[in-house]
Amino acid sequence: MMTERLAQFENNFSNTWSTGLPGIHLFWLTTDMSIEKNDDLVKSLFNKRLIADIEEYKMDSTLKVMFTQDGKMESHTEETKFIGICAEDKVDELSDAISEHFKGHLRLGKFPSFDLTTFPIATGDVKYLEWAIEETAKEAKDKTELAF
Repeated sequence: MMTERLAQFENNFSNTWSTGLPGIHLFWLTTDMSIEKNDDLVKSLFNKRLIADIEEYKMDSTLKVMFTQDGKMESHTEETKFIGICAEDKVDELSDAISEHFKGHLRLGKFPSFDLTTFPIATGDVKYLEWAIEETAKEAKDKTELAF
């Protein structure tokens, strides 16, 4: 009975990664910079091969982040959120590149200049994860930059 269930599972989910962590991280980045500054960041991250994929969510003025400062509740409108994929061995380099890009930028309240959260992907579509690993393993673009 168990052998049949295992065979059925493998048949249904043979397209998913299931042999340990693939070495890819999902990241969530929140910014309040201009569209141009955000576009420059994305181009730079792709050109350095720090990310394989990214989705951009532009927010309207109804999205507010709530925080406390000096004992009172305040809010701040965020402009953009990014969700993307990077290689596990490039997470620190990704954070450093974003830090450099936002150097000197101030946000309201006690927020740092950007919010970056990463966590490992445990499973997913095999072809997509293999593609992401390959994309971030390639050397950074030397003379040719990606155009958007």
